[in-house]
Amino acid sequence: MNYFFIKQYFSLRWKRWLSIIPIIFFTAILLKYIAPIDFLPANKTLILKDYIFASLSYPFYILFLAPLLYCYLIYDIVTKDYEGGYISFIISRIGTRTSYFISKILLIIITANIYFFINLFILIIVGLIFRLPLQGDSYHEVLNISYKLGLNIYNIFLIQYGIYFIGLIVIGISVLVISLLFNNGIYSIIFTILCIIQSQEAFFNNNRNLRWSLIGQLALSKHYPFCFSHSQVDPSYLSYMIGYTPYYSIKFYIAISLIAFLVGILCINKMNFNKKM
Repeated sequence: MNYFFIKQYFSLRWKRWLSIIPIIFFTAILLKYIAPIDFLPANKTLILKDYIFASLSYPFYILFLAPLLYCYLIYDIVTKDYEGGYISFIISRIGTRTSYFISKILLIIITANIYFFINLFILIIVGLIFRLPLQGDSYHEVLNISYKLGLNIYNIFLIQYGIYFIGLIVIGISVLVISLLFNNGIYSIIFTILCIIQSQEAFFNNNRNLRWSLIGQLALSKHYPFCFSHSQVDPSYLSYMIGYTPYYSIKFYIAISLIAFLVGILCINKMNFNKKM
């Protein structure tokens, strides 16, 4: 049945996936020019690794475009099943409503993974098109500080992947629960936009609120110890930021996903589909 949901999802939404690829591609080209401004010294060469990690933490991309595009891909994975009473047929075949809800979460996990690697591969392709060197001095704070801590590129990539991947899953589960509560995918988009607004405020104006930001925590460069290289971080509360680590964000995301999961289970088991259709 999980295979059925995956096949059904991509058969109905493959055009959406194709439509976001040019957007991500042209954004990646734009980031090649604007992302290095914040960290690359004058007359220094931008290398591929710096470009990729800088892009994955750049505010416009990580706090606005990435979550909005991902929401666009999955906002109606439940409400679409309401059409023509299709959801009653599915649940009669799958067994229980809980199994149906878990199948949708598995779909979110799969799509979040695919979405991350599409973004990563596009950044790599753009970097190769512009012939960015594979080796050289690294200046981006995530890589620079990680190397000083004795981490290698594989360790750093796993940290970046973990934050991004788990964060997208939590956003996806939250979108799923909102669509169940209101029976309308538009409310999921509104919810995502509100989270984007809050993340922008936390990122630029009050870093303390990053600890509670659903989207703001996707930016790895704002975590300790990388945030110490940000000149805009107020020294008066750098001690507060020490606890804001990638490990903290992963624990935060796991807690939010468990809460959203329980709310979703309660919601779908109490729902009257006859009134929804």
